[in-house]
Amino acid sequence: MHLAYGTKSVTIKFAGLYYGESDEIEYEYKLNGYDKQWQPAGNKFEATYQNLPEDDYSFSVRAVTNGGKEVASLS
Repeated sequence: MHLAYGTKSVTIKFAGLYYGESDEIEYEYKLNGYDKQWQPAGNKFEATYQNLPEDDYSFSVRAVTNGGKEVASLS
């Protein structure tokens, strides 16, 4: 995605489908080109960024087990 000059904030919403115990999976996200590390989503399925510089970005989200093993990802 390209954020044009003057864009003050962006919110990205995502959804994950998992049919096992919900406490077995955690979601993390990263705005490539901005975040250096994966950010924990907690109990929210959205990421909000403010005051981003004009640039091109891509968004990634992944599902990991409590042990840290990646089980699914999407960019």
